[in-house]
Amino acid sequence: MAIGNIPKTCPGPQLKGRDTMASIFSSAQIGTSRYLANLVKTINDAFRQAHASKPELGMTTQGERLGSTEEFLANLSSDPESFILIISYPESDNVIATASYRRYHGPLKDRPVDRNTPWFRTSDVSPDTEEWEMKLMACDLDFQGYGLAGYMMKTGEAEIVQSLKLVICTPLELTAQFYLRRGFTMDYQVWRGEGYNFHIAFMHRIIEPNSK
Repeated sequence: MAIGNIPKTCPGPQLKGRDTMASIFSSAQIGTSRYLANLVKTINDAFRQAHASKPELGMTTQGERLGSTEEFLANLSSDPESFILIISYPESDNVIATASYRRYHGPLKDRPVDRNTPWFRTSDVSPDTEEWEMKLMACDLDFQGYGLAGYMMKTGEAEIVQSLKLVICTPLELTAQFYLRRGFTMDYQVWRGEGYNFHIAFMHRIIEPNSK
């Protein structure tokens, strides 16, 4: 997951003999990113081309997938853990490919499902499960057929697993060192209050895949 004000970046796949960069932005970071305008353009272009590829489905009359950057941000801002994956050339603002991920909390109780809102998922979250949605996966028309959809799905799924976090609170002076030795990070601490002589430590640890 992106940390603070710095997006998470790593080398992306090679495309047409050139290195690319994969960047992961939080929903807060993407709003001020240099990629935002081109991100929406890539999504709209890709959806328009996909709809036009099968005119018999009648999807060409739906207009743009996203009407504005504000609409894109509204899709993700309700979940602070949501993130956006972007593949680009390092020196360019153009978005080659993108996919967005947010947690799924179940159907919206205050929004009736009818034929005007067919894209809203209506199933409940499975018991004992944290569910995520992948949204708005799109690829620049010049780079389709290079395996970028598969790359983004694999990268996004790995990021979701890495985002799992175990949080605890414990007496600072009594047991905090025990947890620090086991990989926990101190978030903050507060004084227990009048009449007590200890602090409460709030800590977390990222749950790594296959961690023991």
